[in-house]
Amino acid sequence: NAIVVVSGEPSIIQEGVAAADKAKIPVFLEDTDNIGNTIMNATSNQETMGHALAEQAVKKMRSNNSNKKIKNVMLLGNMDLLVHRQRIQAYKDILEKNKDIKIVGVETINGGDWANSSYDIARTYVTKYGDDLDAILCTWDGLGWGVSRAILDAGFDKKQIFTMGIDGSAKSYDIVRHGDPLVGVIAQNFGGWSTAIGSAIKKVVVGKQDPKKVIPANRTIFVPFEWVDSSNVPASGQGVKFKAYNGI
Repeated sequence: NAIVVVSGEPSIIQEGVAAADKAKIPVFLEDTDNIGNTIMNATSNQETMGHALAEQAVKKMRSNNSNKKIKNVMLLGNMDLLVHRQRIQAYKDILEKNKDIKIVGVETINGGDWANSSYDIARTYVTKYGDDLDAILCTWDGLGWGVSRAILDAGFDKKQIFTMGIDGSAKSYDIVRHGDPLVGVIAQNFGGWSTAIGSAIKKVVVGKQDPKKVIPANRTIFVPFEWVDSSNVPASGQGVKFKAYNGI
């Protein structure tokens, strides 16, 4: 009766969406962009998240090194994925507006071995720049695990070099609580995406309502996210308390 696609590249799912449309099967998306006649995409606003994280990073770099004329930052992500390319661009939007911030590199990880790849790339930059490097901003917090280890293994701490990322996970919150260089995470409300899609399916597929009357004109629902750092990181075994979201 319906198809839900999660985190697909538009170029990859395009053919499937066209086939589903031909078979009159409605397609709903999570964490990607609408393509063809998809009904709706539920996600987080990549630009807003990227801007929010970059603003936190600028504030942190200035706090850690108030007397340093230029703060150096490297950007790290998986450029094969649309949302990660969008986040990198959002980071740049903010960082490039600040004259005391310099982007010293934009690197892409090996997606098949991202844990080791993130560590190796970070270690290369930390070795090259030492504490002249102030931050490594990751497109998702899983990369921050390897980056955080690389910073510590090179003999630095979070006051000298830190990392941040987007998504949110129990392991990331553990690292933040421990006081390691992964100092902050934007936590996405993944359950909120499914709530949005579920409510849309209930109205459009089950209730037979016209999508144009119940779905926003841009066919996209942006579910709120939360910034998490040492000041509000959840206790071990607990999750982030997101603002209530009840779907469309």
